[in-house]
Amino acid sequence: MQRSAIFKSAVCTTAILTAPAAFADVSAEQVWEDWQSQIVRSASIKLNSESETYENGVLTITGLSYGSNQDGVTINSNLGDVIFTENADGTVEITLQENMVFTITGGAGDEEMNITADLTLNGAEIIASGDDSAITYDASVDRYLIAMNFVLDGDQPESFDLRTTLTDVTGTSTSGTDDEGQSLDYDLNIGALEYVMALEPTDGGTVDIAGQVNDLSAAGSNYNPTAAIEGPAEMALQNGLTSAFNASWGFARSFINIDSPESKLTILSESQSSATDFAVDASRINASVESKGHELRVVTDAMPMEFAMTADTYGFNMLMPLSRSDDAQDYAMGLNLENIRMGDAIWAMADPSNALSHDPITLQLDLSGQAKLFFDAIDPDQYEFMMRMNDMESFGELLSLNLNNLLIAFGGAQLTGTGAFTFDNSDLTTFDGMPRPTGSATIKGSGIDALMTDLETSGLPVQDAIMGARMMMGMFTQATGDDQVETTLEITDDAQILLNGQRIR
Repeated sequence: MQRSAIFKSAVCTTAILTAPAAFADVSAEQVWEDWQSQIVRSASIKLNSESETYENGVLTITGLSYGSNQDGVTINSNLGDVIFTENADGTVEITLQENMVFTITGGAGDEEMNITADLTLNGAEIIASGDDSAITYDASVDRYLIAMNFVLDGDQPESFDLRTTLTDVTGTSTSGTDDEGQSLDYDLNIGALEYVMALEPTDGGTVDIAGQVNDLSAAGSNYNPTAAIEGPAEMALQNGLTSAFNASWGFARSFINIDSPESKLTILSESQSSATDFAVDASRINASVESKGHELRVVTDAMPMEFAMTADTYGFNMLMPLSRSDDAQDYAMGLNLENIRMGDAIWAMADPSNALSHDPITLQLDLSGQAKLFFDAIDPDQYEFMMRMNDMESFGELLSLNLNNLLIAFGGAQLTGTGAFTFDNSDLTTFDGMPRPTGSATIKGSGIDALMTDLETSGLPVQDAIMGARMMMGMFTQATGDDQVETTLEITDDAQILLNGQRIR
């Protein structure tokens, strides 16, 4: 439960610091009351203030602080004075003090921690509007600075500092509260995000991390039912939590420098643009990440040369069911590594005789299909039980598998493939315990013979492997042109297996 407590504490702290998203109404008092109810519902947080005064449409909360203690983790913060000002147009302006402090302490065993964070808001402007059922606010911050110090008191205590600066922050949010729970729709834009972290490992040396992200935009929606708010964090999805967001950003750079007593390591990474999508609920998780114009450089005193690599595109996607269902559920998985160019140092190690083509390398894989899950993967008890059973038939049923795209390009050779299969789970005998498949797949290759010849002359110890590969190609492929081959595997409805039209089963 310790990790659950830490997670809940982080959620509660975020709720406090972004509380304007829950503000809105036509009067300052209603906004303040709504704020209190939102925070209290977030996770047993106790609010305290020195005084509350209302005069001429201005509600001032003096010396506002909060505290929470859950599962051995304690949160404390001093927000200072918060002012709610009623405007003539029916909106409410919310003013926070520029400097705020919060702490998180506690834990057990090797998870003891002490976190202190100082927050500075420069040029913050928050305007809330709406009614009890739908609250909208517009916010902007010229500069948002977060300075954090972490102390982890495990077997080997460690501490590190993290400083994050956000500039030109604007956002709009619409939040709602009803008897069932809380909802939030938002969009956020950040002109630039910069971060610096310094760590001193217990075994000596230093670790420095820095980076920047430009033109960050994010949008999303969340629904948090009362049961999910009040229940254990690990059961939030089962209790109805849903979340979805997408984000994109422009140029990004990161820098890591590790200076240890044994060696030094520097990693530089840059990308021109990136995007990500994420959605999760009790039934499934759907995620994707894509980055374009990526460059990676690694320098270490353990090697006399710099390792460098670039890629036009790299990304992945995943759709995975999470809950038991009697109906077919979609799944998908994809990987896209497009036009990877390796630096001279890497090629010097992989191809010392310069026998291979150094053309860009591409790896693309796109799979999809349908399946049934026989247990709730989001239920910790069920998941642990299934892992102990170690019985694949109890996990679920594979109904179909589609190879939408396969592309491998390396050393002047190329391999492509497509295919589709369905599976009959009522027949587990024909293929020795495997559901009986039906369908076909076609794989095409070009330049493979030339690549194997180059490998044979490269001086690498691959002679036996190349001989075996040539034998396999001769047995399972057919020539379709000059250094072009193709193979088609088909499984018929009556369980025959055909390879290039010839029955092998």
